[in-house]
Amino acid sequence: MSGLTARKIEEIPTNEGIQAHIALVEPNGDEHIVSCRCGFDGSTDITEFGTTGVVAYLSERYGAQVVRDLTRQTTLTNL
Repeated sequence: MSGLTARKIEEIPTNEGIQAHIALVEPNGDEHIVSCRCGFDGSTDITEFGTTGVVAYLSERYGAQVVRDLTRQTTLTNL
């Protein structure tokens, strides 16, 4: 287990899929806000919302698949 957790901050209406702002929380309590869009075609787009380079940093530290899966799963859950 990576120790990285996530919580949905808000859902954003879109015609391309389900989109949300997500707080990714490191074990030390540091929070990083990203935007995730889960397309109706099965695609997942994670973009930085604020700090530049945060997705690359988290992917390197916890694994790209962990960041993607955690962000996608959190986006698709109800508030």
